[in-house]
Amino acid sequence: MDLVAATDPARAALRGRNATRREHAVVRHDVEDTYLGFTLFFFIRDGRTDRECNDSRADANPGDAISDGLHVLLRSVPVLLFSLLTDQVGFAIFDQLLRRVPGGGAKGQVGLPRNHKARVASPRALTIVEVLVVIGIVGLLTALLLPALGSSRRQARQAVSLSNIRQCGIGIIGYSHDFADKPPVLAAPREVYYGRDTPDIYVGRGVRVEVVWWDHELLWHYLLNPPPSPQVAMAPWSQDPRKIVIDGSPTAVVPDYYLTLSLYADPAYWDRFTQAGPSQWRAQRLTDIRFPSDKGLMWQQRAHAVPGSNAEGWQHTVLLRGEPTSVLWSDASGNNLDFLSLHAGEPNFFHHSPRSVTYFSDGWPVAATRHGIHGRDRGGVGGRKVRRGAQTAR
Repeated sequence: MDLVAATDPARAALRGRNATRREHAVVRHDVEDTYLGFTLFFFIRDGRTDRECNDSRADANPGDAISDGLHVLLRSVPVLLFSLLTDQVGFAIFDQLLRRVPGGGAKGQVGLPRNHKARVASPRALTIVEVLVVIGIVGLLTALLLPALGSSRRQARQAVSLSNIRQCGIGIIGYSHDFADKPPVLAAPREVYYGRDTPDIYVGRGVRVEVVWWDHELLWHYLLNPPPSPQVAMAPWSQDPRKIVIDGSPTAVVPDYYLTLSLYADPAYWDRFTQAGPSQWRAQRLTDIRFPSDKGLMWQQRAHAVPGSNAEGWQHTVLLRGEPTSVLWSDASGNNLDFLSLHAGEPNFFHHSPRSVTYFSDGWPVAATRHGIHGRDRGGVGGRKVRRGAQTAR
């Protein structure tokens, strides 16, 4: 009897401790659910707000939604991890408050009988190892997301550039329908060299500009009605402040998208062995293009904010091997590709910019397609890629 009586207080104390722990566990789980609920609420609310902003901007720029979505994810993941980190601190503090329940014991004892030696729990705090683990996880997620973010921005830029060149090409094709299927012509086909001869002067539509025959590749937009806006005529991320107003419509002075020179000389001119000079210069009909799906109509001549950019923030696409460039084909289709993966063009011995050009030089693809409107810039048999180290001439 004495042994049983002696063990009854211990059993009672044990039952009391178990009941207290169960109550603490229930309350703690409720608090954890509340913490996580608030955290997820604000996380989802911020994500919804950013998503609504992205949807409202998607119409203006179809590639921004992808880029902004990754921005939201990159920004929200550290916020969520920090919230969970502070939650753990809050859990530890609240746990200490729950442990200090009145139990009629001595000072410092927690909810146990007077004759039982209590174990006072130390505060539960984050250790330096746990902090370093959290920091490491945030750094790892950031390292994983940054390449994807850069890739999405690059794809967005390519999508906008392809949209721009298509709009420019549609303007050229629309112009040709009204002018015997021929491209815009602002000057006479005569041999002129910068620095030596006087170029022609085009005056019309409220502008006055010097023009030589081969300048049609970059002045085509002066005759379009209306001309393309600066946002369309320039490639994405352009910082070129130069603008001009044509018949009340602002446009770029020099666009980033060039028209093929193959439309301004006979097919025989675009062969280094039959090239004879200005006698072969004349506007060609777009309907005479023999391989519309393989002959480039326009190409992106400058790219902005790319590796190797000059002091003005741009670089010629012909110097960017591996950097996708927008090309519009004569059938109005387009795609982004490595410009120097196309067939090499023919040298232009009569170009208005004096330069050293030989029979061993390569011309730029699309701009100086071999055999002109009868040739191909891709596909076919016998196409030659631009050689590394070869002198490239228009």
